[in-house]
Amino acid sequence: MKKDYQALFQKGKIGNVELKNRIFKPAAEDSCSGNGFVPDYLCRFYAEEARGGAGLIICGMYVVTPREKCGLDRHPLIEKDERIPGFGALAQAIQDNGAAACCQIGHFGSHGDPVSPEWARCVSEEALLEPGAEEWFTVFNLTYWHMQPPYPHKAYTIEEIHELVGFYGDAALRAKKAGFDMVEVHAGHRHGLGCFLSPLTNRRTDEYGGSVDKRARILYEIIEDIQKKCGKDYPIIVRMNGMDGAGALHYAPAIEKGQQIADTIAIAQNLEKMGVAALNISIQDTNVPMQAGYGVAVEGASAVKKAVHIPVLVAGSVQTPEYGEEILENGQADFVGTARQLFADPDWPKKALRGKRDEIKPCIRCMECVNNDRHQWYGPMCCTVNPTVGKPDQYPRPAEEKRNVAIVGGGPAGLEAARVAALRGHQVTLFEKRRLGGMLHEASTPDFKADIRRLIAYYEKQMEKLDIQVVMKEATQKDLEGYDAVIVASGSLPGSLNVPGADRPNVFSAVDILGKLPEMGAKVTVIGGGAVGVETGLWLAQQGKEATIVEMRDAIMTEEILITQATNQEMIARQGLTVITGNRLKSIQEDSVTLIDSTGAETILESDAAVIAVGLQGNRTLLEALEAHSDSEIYAVGDVNRPRKIYDAIHEGYVAAMSV
Repeated sequence: MKKDYQALFQKGKIGNVELKNRIFKPAAEDSCSGNGFVPDYLCRFYAEEARGGAGLIICGMYVVTPREKCGLDRHPLIEKDERIPGFGALAQAIQDNGAAACCQIGHFGSHGDPVSPEWARCVSEEALLEPGAEEWFTVFNLTYWHMQPPYPHKAYTIEEIHELVGFYGDAALRAKKAGFDMVEVHAGHRHGLGCFLSPLTNRRTDEYGGSVDKRARILYEIIEDIQKKCGKDYPIIVRMNGMDGAGALHYAPAIEKGQQIADTIAIAQNLEKMGVAALNISIQDTNVPMQAGYGVAVEGASAVKKAVHIPVLVAGSVQTPEYGEEILENGQADFVGTARQLFADPDWPKKALRGKRDEIKPCIRCMECVNNDRHQWYGPMCCTVNPTVGKPDQYPRPAEEKRNVAIVGGGPAGLEAARVAALRGHQVTLFEKRRLGGMLHEASTPDFKADIRRLIAYYEKQMEKLDIQVVMKEATQKDLEGYDAVIVASGSLPGSLNVPGADRPNVFSAVDILGKLPEMGAKVTVIGGGAVGVETGLWLAQQGKEATIVEMRDAIMTEEILITQATNQEMIARQGLTVITGNRLKSIQEDSVTLIDSTGAETILESDAAVIAVGLQGNRTLLEALEAHSDSEIYAVGDVNRPRKIYDAIHEGYVAAMSV
């Protein structure tokens, strides 16, 4: 078989372990343990990830110290020998499915969950009390919600550091006994060791603080302890940030007083001399939303690769095989990794290898997989586009009875329902009055939401591949007669406001203008500070409009997850948008809008146009008629029930198709 991606599918080595290709799955979101042991779910999840064709699976982060509990992130622990059997099952699940297995070990430190309050520790109290510390601390709190005060002010003693070094060595030995091919020491992401490496958090004046080598001393001692206990031929990868603050959209390119790329290179060169097998170069926060570009850690990895001779790994929005191939061909890294894209489609590597690139279900980087309201860090992984992530027992199964199924609406709910129903063997007809994708087209209009366009293209390909009959018309009751089941995914309609002037020609809905930007003048007021309103305002600003967002509540984006809030706030600041909260729309005039606050005070804003983004309402007319008069089984999915997110639409479409 001729491979389309020669570099991706070239064999490679990390230490003495040969890998079948250059694709790895980085450690991410193993948040499903309540008691510190490896749950059965995690073995199934990683077996699925390995079957997809990646050469190396890195799982973790698993806590090495008995001073910390599972904590908010609910990761398994590897702090005592009785955990070894569970980790043995995990390593075997990976290896039995064709990939090498790496166990990432680390500790959370100052944002961990100590077994008791007296064990709360930070690297140095001085870093928190230094003038100006509050500024950078606030920056990192945008995404590190579990670093918020109260922050531990008691620094590690020298004796406790020595104890911690031993914990790492013992944990690595447990991983080796469990059968893992290698270990990865996590020294980045503002976790425990990352706080030692960064001068932002390390202001110690003893042998573990000050110069680069002193800040990295604990890491060097950990490597030596692992080698002493596991042997120098047992491969060790070290994961660390290229530089503080680099990469993700909502951080500065680099923080002046933070860890610089020169620091990382110096540490990397020392680690190479010590016999470390490979380096995994990351960024401060790998939860990268769709508003950011691809390859957010590549710059740092490329710089390190030029300075060392051991393999360099890089992950962080390496979403497509084309981009992974480009990184390797350009010599920017030796291995490329993607975690969330493998959640969306574990078969990403296999499909690329087999020339089925257009069948890869794309991750849209919506960050629902790290939405603590979605699973509260206590349950299995979740994914917007892949309802079965980590649940291979819930894959579409053949239907016991083949049925004639109609789908009304070609948005995400209808498309997923059509795909799964066809996979199960049903005869499927999909009705769409406009174009496949529905409001995904409007949602993906801004370039900073272009990831959604890849999802539309995927579904279009699936409709063709599965020979689903697509009827481009608005379905009527008559059209739907005779079907065994009808899945109604008729979506939603824009909300409206009953205020004077709402019917003026200079008033538009957000959905309408995202479909096609009309002539509307230079100054535009967006009414509504939810996700649709904020994204519309940002897009208008990018089109050269002077945009103002008005929200009646005290804050905008209150229903969005923290990462999305932080990212959009940064974009609002960059674009220079005006945000007015605590005001509602009173009236719209030809050249202005009138606002009123809770006290009754009015404000008149100059405005050439008003864009209404006050939410959506389910389009239920056909659904209610069918429920009243149809003999078919009726299923309602997506926004027709209640307008929500793409996640809800796809998952409800999947469940309905599995129920038919």
